[in-house]
Amino acid sequence: KNIKALSKHHPELTKMLEALTVDEAKIKVVYSESGHPRLLFKKESGEEVYIHSAADPLNLANQAVDLLGKMGKEGLIILFGFGLGYFSEEVFKVFEKGHILLIYEATPAVFKIALTLRDYSELLESERVKVVLGEQVDSIPVIHSHYNHILNGKFWVVKHQPSVKLNEEAYVKFFKKLEEEHMAMKSAVVTGMGLGNKFIDNFLENIPLVLRKPGVHKLKDIFQGRPAIVISAGPSLD
Repeated sequence: KNIKALSKHHPELTKMLEALTVDEAKIKVVYSESGHPRLLFKKESGEEVYIHSAADPLNLANQAVDLLGKMGKEGLIILFGFGLGYFSEEVFKVFEKGHILLIYEATPAVFKIALTLRDYSELLESERVKVVLGEQVDSIPVIHSHYNHILNGKFWVVKHQPSVKLNEEAYVKFFKKLEEEHMAMKSAVVTGMGLGNKFIDNFLENIPLVLRKPGVHKLKDIFQGRPAIVISAGPSLD
């Protein structure tokens, strides 16, 4: 049921999870005093990390939601570490229409185990919940799709510390990527404000050429299979 819900918006992640083999010697399911499941993860170094409280993990999730304070009617919550989803479920309950939850879990095996323990289908099939899995994250499409939230500072990073502890390097890298995206967006706005008049002048000046010339679509496939070099002005163009 969880896989079906996840595949609605993240079909590529369902394939990843189905192909993933979980090492049961590293991850064990145990239960809290309140009866809720939690995980015991054994790192390569031999250190054991408990994911969620021994007393009542659900209560801790409620406390975490309270820490967010008043978000307003819109904004992006970036959650580092899914754990067993207690925080995600509780924050989803108090969501407004303009809220987005981005879940980043650097340890896919933990996420896969979580999907076998509890029903997250309502959470995962929501178009307002985005999921990113794994260590290698070179681009974050969801960040670009919520450009206004990032640019205006309407985003909050919440860390599930036990999950982060499993792979701190990956979460640091993700946060750095997020900061770079934020700075790039600010730079684009400043560039637009500073050079906007020149952009418009150049566009208007080139309209006669645009109308007369055939356009780049004529080049489609004529150099298929050959390497190409694109030369473009602009130091901000990676």
